[in-house]
Amino acid sequence: MKLWQSSVNDSDPVQRAVESFTVGDDWLIDRRLTPWDCAGSMAHAMMLHSIGVLSAADLAAARQGLGEILALAREGKFEISLADEDCHTAIENYLSTHHGEVGKKIHTARSRNDQSLTALKLFLKDATLRTQLHTLTLADALLAFARKHPVPFPGYTHMQKGMPSTVQLWAASFAESLLDTRRLLTACVDFVDASPLGSAAGYGVTIPINRELTAELLGFARVHRNVITTQNGRGKNEAVVLSALATLMAELSKLGADLLFFSQRELGYLTLPERFCTGSSIMPQKRNPDVLELLRAKAKVVGSLHAQVLSIITDLPSGYNRDFQLTKAPAFQALDITEASLTILSALVPELRVDSSKCQAALEPELFAADIANELVVTGKSFRDAYREVKSSLGSLAVDDPRQFIDRKIHTGAPGNPGLDHVQEELAKHRSETAQRLATFEGTLGRLFHPAVSS
Repeated sequence: MKLWQSSVNDSDPVQRAVESFTVGDDWLIDRRLTPWDCAGSMAHAMMLHSIGVLSAADLAAARQGLGEILALAREGKFEISLADEDCHTAIENYLSTHHGEVGKKIHTARSRNDQSLTALKLFLKDATLRTQLHTLTLADALLAFARKHPVPFPGYTHMQKGMPSTVQLWAASFAESLLDTRRLLTACVDFVDASPLGSAAGYGVTIPINRELTAELLGFARVHRNVITTQNGRGKNEAVVLSALATLMAELSKLGADLLFFSQRELGYLTLPERFCTGSSIMPQKRNPDVLELLRAKAKVVGSLHAQVLSIITDLPSGYNRDFQLTKAPAFQALDITEASLTILSALVPELRVDSSKCQAALEPELFAADIANELVVTGKSFRDAYREVKSSLGSLAVDDPRQFIDRKIHTGAPGNPGLDHVQEELAKHRSETAQRLATFEGTLGRLFHPAVSS
């Protein structure tokens, strides 16, 4: 029987149809929220003990039972049934079955609304921090690749050769862009890092609970104060995280598109590692860049998942609405896609090969037209006159050494001064900050079940 039911009739086909429609696959999706719900429940139990609702024996039983559930969940053995609806009910049922009265007491002063939102926020905080670390791993791989290949090659605009660039500048551009996106992901962590526990169904409770205590126990940075605002924010957390993931995946898609373009045989600037390519069922010679093509498609999938969540939460009235049940799965799917994409690119980039001869052979003299015009400006001509003079003599331009122009572009971020050391320092700082924040979060939650362990 569900927590909210007073009776059940398994023979009623309508009741079975309603159960199937309303529960959907939530009971399967919620498996990954089980550890986070255990943490939220443990903090709630500790708070209830502090205000005299739970005895010391009750608290010990809750810690024992929730610890058992955690162990079962790690082994994939914690069962959640369709009848349970979700992990929250399954956890309470387990406590009631195996640890008596505390199972019936632990839901005091909370609703499944704030309970499930707490678990989801904890999950999103952890997952987003881990996504940051994966993002920095790829940035590090790109930066290492950039250092190895200061090779001149064409820079493109409008899908056509535009000006001279370097493989180094190109690869480092993605590393630096990922650092910017890490800041966006950090903002997402800050956004979800507010405790909803104690908001109940969105209108508070008469029992004098201590919301600041549960926030501290769970490692939240603050309490999400207004109880209606807290529940109105359902789905907003997922939408914010998905927005950042969609932005990140768009960057990865651009990287993939460049790799596809630069590695085509007609250009041949780069060669993709063979073990990241697939074959053809009919053409023996083919090496298909399916990984990169799927990367482009998966970026669009993540973008559509973001749109899906925004659509679900738009135009809803205040308070909890069951629509919010459908915002979790898109967030889970997008996080999984993004992690897989970052992981495979981090493995692929170090194995890319650069054909220096093809890169430099592609640097026709006309690519240096803008640089030559700038040289005339230095001699005193106006840029517009220099532009017209060079344009009228494009066919006779000659450049002996492409590096003579590239190396003279030394302003911040130019091909001759890409600032790789600065990017490396920034990357190391970001990694240290993210790793420390994740370790602190993990340690805080770990102490819920092992309170004797000091920080």
